[in-house]
Amino acid sequence: MTVTATTAAARAGGARLLAGVASGRGPDLDTHLSVHGPLPTAAFAGAAGARGLFGELARSGLTGRGGAGFPTASKVELLARQRRRGLLLVNAMEGEPASGKDAVLLQRAPHLVLDGAQVAASLAGAEAVVVCVADDDAGGVGAVGRAVAERRRQRLDLVPVRLEQPPGRYAAGEESALADWVGGGRGLPAFRPDKTVPLSVRRRPALV
Repeated sequence: MTVTATTAAARAGGARLLAGVASGRGPDLDTHLSVHGPLPTAAFAGAAGARGLFGELARSGLTGRGGAGFPTASKVELLARQRRRGLLLVNAMEGEPASGKDAVLLQRAPHLVLDGAQVAASLAGAEAVVVCVADDDAGGVGAVGRAVAERRRQRLDLVPVRLEQPPGRYAAGEESALADWVGGGRGLPAFRPDKTVPLSVRRRPALV
């Protein structure tokens, strides 16, 4: 759905990202499934399905929101082209001062975030998903921890998921710093003049 179509639907009272979500603690898995339904895994599991979904992603023109506007499809394709299967790092560190978008999504719709991670990981051929939430975000850590446990009990995910808690300091959520921390480093940003070279976590390629 295009941005214009999404905006029109919102104005007309149509489906929203937080549809069916009350304020406060996010819905449990059963409630999430009753509102949004299960992921259509058969539609993107397999080469043909993945190609179709990747085409949708490319045509959407979706870009990152870190300032560079790098095409999301290009980032996914970069990881998918690597010989070794890599990791998908979900950056929910909320490092921008005065921003609260990550906290809202994690606490009110954690299963939507994890659904999206499953789709992206499948397209990129990732072997695991690592959800990174700052250690000082108790609400986000709790919401994601509960959601991951629920999905694990029901064997819902195609790609295994784990929760990590990097330090909640400024710049720790920059993508190269995040990859460094998950790989056992100090969580410091790196100079990356060539963005066509993927990030790595313990010699495995990584997509943030």
